[in-house]
Amino acid sequence: MNTIVGKKMQEIAHTHNISVGTTLNDTINAVEDLICDEYALELAFEGSRFGDLCRLARAKNVAATYGTTFGSAWLTRKLAYKNPVVSLMDESAWYLPMQK
Repeated sequence: MNTIVGKKMQEIAHTHNISVGTTLNDTINAVEDLICDEYALELAFEGSRFGDLCRLARAKNVAATYGTTFGSAWLTRKLAYKNPVVSLMDESAWYLPMQK
């Protein structure tokens, strides 16, 4: 497990240009990313991954392990290949506005 989690920690540090240590919160964040990667394999053709990504991004924002906007930056990076037309750094842009 240390090898897999350690590689994921290095990937997170390199991808997001942050300092990742060996604390419990760093390990939790890496394992969450591994779980997210597993979700991608399981839900590849179901088209239902966006909700899971938003849930994980919101949890990363609340945990604030790497700052209060790390989850938003993480989500932006995960969905960059889709070329979103709105900035995903703002949580209010993740969903369509409700009409009154």
